This record gives sequence, structure tokens and C-alpha cells, in this order.
Amino acid sequence: MSVFQELINVYDNNAEDAGVFKSGADFTLLPLAHVSVKVPIQVTLTSTGNFLSAMALPKEDQLTVIPATSESATRSSNPDPMPLQDKVRYCAGDFADSLANKKEQEKAREDHQWYTALLGGWAESTDVPQTVRVIYRYILQDSLLDDLLREFQGDDKTRKSVEKGDPYIRFRVDTLPDPWSDQTMFRSWTSYYLTQQQAQGNDIGIDYLTGRAEPTTKLNEKNINPATSGAKLVSANDSGGYTYRGMFTDDDFYSIGYAQSQKITHALKWLIQRQGIQRDSRVFLFWTRGDDSALVASMKILATNDPRVAMYQHAQKKQQTDTGADVAQSFRERLLGYTAEISDGRPINVMFLDAATTGRMAVVYYDLLQSDLLKDNVMRWGDQARIVRYWRGQPTDVVPTLMQVIRGAYSVGKEGTRFATLAKRAMSRLLPAIIHARPIPEDIFAAFQRHIMRPLSYLSGGIDTGTGLGNWYTDVLRFSAVANYNRKGVDSMTLDPTSTDRSYLYGRLVAVANAAEQAAIHDAKKRGGAQSDRTTTAIRFLTNVSERPATTWNRIWLAVNRSYLDRMNGAQRYYYTKQMNEIMNLLPNQEDDTALGPLFPIGFAHQSEAMHQRAQEKAKARKDETQDTQDANE
Repeated sequence: MSVFQELINVYDNNAEDAGVFKSGADFTLLPLAHVSVKVPIQVTLTSTGNFLSAMALPKEDQLTVIPATSESATRSSNPDPMPLQDKVRYCAGDFADSLANKKEQEKAREDHQWYTALLGGWAESTDVPQTVRVIYRYILQDSLLDDLLREFQGDDKTRKSVEKGDPYIRFRVDTLPDPWSDQTMFRSWTSYYLTQQQAQGNDIGIDYLTGRAEPTTKLNEKNINPATSGAKLVSANDSGGYTYRGMFTDDDFYSIGYAQSQKITHALKWLIQRQGIQRDSRVFLFWTRGDDSALVASMKILATNDPRVAMYQHAQKKQQTDTGADVAQSFRERLLGYTAEISDGRPINVMFLDAATTGRMAVVYYDLLQSDLLKDNVMRWGDQARIVRYWRGQPTDVVPTLMQVIRGAYSVGKEGTRFATLAKRAMSRLLPAIIHARPIPEDIFAAFQRHIMRPLSYLSGGIDTGTGLGNWYTDVLRFSAVANYNRKGVDSMTLDPTSTDRSYLYGRLVAVANAAEQAAIHDAKKRGGAQSDRTTTAIRFLTNVSERPATTWNRIWLAVNRSYLDRMNGAQRYYYTKQMNEIMNLLPNQEDDTALGPLFPIGFAHQSEAMHQRAQEKAKARKDETQDTQDANE
């Protein structure tokens, strides 16, 4: 089944909600032959078709669903009118008299006559709502402009826009349902317009989707994706170049029924507004038949959820400092929880859309896969792309989002348009990789590794040492999680003291040296020394260690041994020396100076977290001992 047929199914399955704005939503599934526009002025009529009042609408109330023809829905410079609610220049029969230029007067009269004929045809048809006939009766009075100018005498801004004929007007009758929320009105116009198309026999052709002879259209609507408002999904209106060469003599290379075209466009627009994941001009869509809320929640969390933001919001709610352990943990739990709720045995549509030019939208990626497969593969990311971090002595699973992976690979300093372009392209490759259980693409993985191998790059742009290196260490943890996913979860989530991989061991060595220098600096500051929060020797030489480990490690060891270990008390010096000696004894060849692999940062992360755990447990033990002593003294 084609993607077009899938979109038609989406529309048919939700057609009963067409035109209904759900609570809190600023969008709706549009009825056939309707568009949504922002209408700044509302006119209220009596039940007899006389002017009652007019008001300027606040911005939050302006979005209005109005009837349209295929020509007026796609108009730019063409004068085709809407059949009911339109601009002042179309609706006001006295607008032409306000113009000084004779040609403009003629043009305005033609537009109004066209509008009146269209509205009149509908008003005089059978089974038309009474509202339409009341509005038509008022339009025939040719007094709209005068009524509006009189009503807005004290509002210069609105009055000036009315005089130009530019603002949209929406009409209502004080005793009848509002036409922009009346489904009877929607069905009436749709039925009337489709019947008129069929009766007139205009553009009758074979609909390539259904195989039936019915009214077709080459005028496809734009404004499908708000980020690329001018782009159309189907667009081929140029007759030059190579467009029509070959077996086709005209534009018969495609033919879509008007009703099917409306369903496709409106369903796609509704899906984008309702559940699209937006990155720059690209939108990522996932949908299935029936309730797809769990699917949407799962994919949005995977792609875009940022636990740092959630952590801040959580701390604000609790009105206290929060380390974010429960937020980081709940991220993985939410991802796996929502994914587990996805119904089995359903086809899931995956569609990425973008616009290379202002007028043409492209389907960048499309796939149709079973929900069982997607569930298993997303849960695999939650299970394998993780590393254990310790907060307050408690182990917490860190699982990166795809946006965090992208930032780790490509974000340096202020994120601009170049990063936005990279991000949407990277997301277009990461999402298919996850849902099909493929490794993270090699170039993205390599870019992430190169970035964390240069920790000093995190200090650019005036970022202080503590914040910059904190961000760097977080990225190291995320990279370790991604590396574990690429290796299908064979690596331990925590420290492996038996590993003899030289990259892993050098990572552990650098972590111990970094911790030793940090401890020495901390102790010196506690004694009143003038020590600054500077970058440690181990971190400054991290890039060199990854490229020439044996040579660079000797320099780091000498610097730490001479400058810091000698200042420590016996217990500290023994602990750090013992740690480094044990790791060195595991190195198979201490003279090998070849570059290290991806296990280098993983070894650093695992060793750092093991030492964090030890320090937090010791601090907790001291606190408990102090509390026990105080309780005993009381």
C-alpha cells in the first residue's frame, strides 16, 4: 500500500472529528474543501439578515475553518473568491465605490460579483443551512464597508485595514450555530461543491489512486508543514526542460482525484501539527491505525527529550536543589514504558519530510514496519545504550536521547544554522538506525569520539572550567552508552577490573590521575592555599594520550607523582598509587604507542564512576557515624 493510501486511511478513520478543535489545540483535521485562515474581524447578523455588530478578534481566537474551492484554496495572485468568509474586498459590495482608480473599481466589482454568484449558488441549493441564506441576504444589501467603518470609528488601526479591503471577515448569525464550528455547515459545502464538480464535468479523469473516473485536480494545497509553508507535496506545473518528455504528451503523468488530494493534504497537515517531530525545516512522522499516543510519546522521548530541561523543571516544582537522579532514571523508564504500550501487530508508518525549495516538499524517507519490530528495537536502545552513573550513592541508568548524541557529535559553542542543518540530517539517519536495530552510523560515532577527545573545546565561548568540563564529562558518559549499543551490549555498564584491553586500561589510568590531582587541589584549598579551579594535567593531555598513549602517560605520571602524590597523606597516596599500579600490571605492552580506540573514553568513564561511588559511600558512612555519635551523646 502506498503512502498516499495510508494518508487517505488516516483521514477516513478520523473524518468524524474534521473541523473540531480539541481542548487546548490550535489545529484541527480540515473538512474536505475547507481551509483554515486567521480572521481578525467578526460580523454578527440578525436572523433576518441585518447588520447587528462587529468586533476585532484577539489573536488567539482568529484561526477559523472556512469553505473553499480548489482555486481559492491555492490562490496567490489569482482572484478566485472563497464561498462564504473572505476578505472585505470580496464580501463588500460597496468597496468598489470607495476606490478612486477606475480600473481598481472594475476589478473590485468583478471580484464581488464572482463571490456573490458563488455564495448565491450554494444559498439557493437544497438542504443548505439557514445561516448561509441569512449571510447571502445581508451580502446583497451592499453595505458591509459602511457598516464596518461606522462600527470601528474609534479604532484607527482596524479602520485603516478595512479601508484597504485586506482583512478577512467571518460572519455569524446571533441565533444560529457559528458556521466555523458547525459540522452540518462543513458537510453541506463539501457535498454541494463535490456535486457541482461532478455535474459540470470539469477535469473529469482517472484517479490513479482509486482507478475511478472522477473530478481530478492539479491544484494541490500548500501550508502542509508550518516550517516550509509554501511547499506542496505534489507539484509539477512547469512545461519546460524534461518534465513532460517521454511517453506523456501533457501533464497526464499523474492524476489525483480532488477528494483524494484533499484527504492526503489535510491528513498530512493534521499529523504534522498533532505529532510531528520538527528539526529545522524537516519533520519526522510516526503513525499507525487506531490509538497511536504511545507510539508518538515513545518516539518524541527518544528523539528530542532533554533530561536537563526536565531536571530543572522538576527541581523548580520541588523548590529545592535536586541532583536529577530520579529524572535521569525516569527518562529510561518513560522510554521503555511508552514503548511497551505500543500495540502489537500493527503497521507503523515512518515518514520524513523536507522542502529543498520553497515550492516543493520532498519525502526524504518512508518506511512501513510492524509495531512488534519497532518496539523490540527501541527497547534495545533503552537496554543497551546506557551506562551506570552514581548520584548520592545510588546507581542510575544514563540513556542518551538522539538529540544529545547529535549535540555530542557536532555542537561546538553557539548552535547556528549550520548546526541545525547537520542536526536534521543526522536525525534522519539515527532514527532509521534505531528502529531497525542498526549501529549508529560510523561518521556520527567517529565525530562524537573526536569531540570528547578534545575536552578543552568545551571551554570555548567564555564557559567556566567547572561548567565546561561538567558538560564534557556528561558527553563522555553518553558516548560510552552509544559505544555499548554499537557493540550490542557486550560491554559492562560499570567498571570491569579484569579487562586487559589497552584502550580501556589507559582510560582507567587517566581517570585515576585526574582524580588524584583533583583531590590534591581540593585538599590544598581546604588548607587555605591559593589553588584555582583549573583543568588537570590528565585532562589537558587527554588528546595526546589517545594518539600516543605510552609516551604521554609517562609525562602525566611524572607530573602527578612529583607535584601531587607527595603532598597527600599516607592513605590517599597509597590508594591512588595502588590503583595505578594494578592497572599498569594489566597492560599487555607498556611500550606500545599506537593510537587508542573507542574503549579509551569508556574506561575513563567506568573508572571515574567507580571512584565517585567509593567517595560517596565513604561520605555517607562518615555522616552516619557522626549521626550515631550525636544520638549516643543525647
